[in-house]
Amino acid sequence: MTKTIKAPGTYRGGAYGIAAANARLPLDSRQAEDLMDRAGNVTVTILLNQENYLRHVIASATDGSSTPELYAHRAAFSFGRPFECAAEITGASGPDFMVSYTTHIREFLDD
Repeated sequence: MTKTIKAPGTYRGGAYGIAAANARLPLDSRQAEDLMDRAGNVTVTILLNQENYLRHVIASATDGSSTPELYAHRAAFSFGRPFECAAEITGASGPDFMVSYTTHIREFLDD
């Protein structure tokens, strides 16, 4: 089971956080550790600009220079990189996609 955060935040690189408890995007390692489930996963729900998101999809399918997961990770976390992760579009709001991003973050936490 993963914990989901819907975090308030300022518009940053085409990403907005979505409503709730005392966290701002991007999350630092301490915040991520607090939200991590026992398996080491964290799920965030964020708004990502549709045009930017689709650029990452195209890059992933063509030259591999980026992925939607990398875009979501950079918007959601100030550390680490995508690992055992998934980004899923769950809706749209104006020019943005609502994206649920889950990643295994434990290995990137400070000891």
